[in-house]
Amino acid sequence: MDKKSIIRGIGEITLQRQPLWRRDFLSICLSSLFLFITYYALVATLPVYVMEVLNGGDREALVCL
Repeated sequence: MDKKSIIRGIGEITLQRQPLWRRDFLSICLSSLFLFITYYALVATLPVYVMEVLNGGDREALVCL
């Protein structure tokens, strides 16, 4: 591994070069993906639900967006 030392302020920080595609990075990417898929599904279906089930009009459906 390639090591570099950086002196900042009082202490010394040793940096190691690590691969980007580690388990931590992939889990953050997948959790973000599922979060945005859920949000998009809600935004896409909520106006339809308001208009059909709750008998709302165009204005109420627009407020949901």
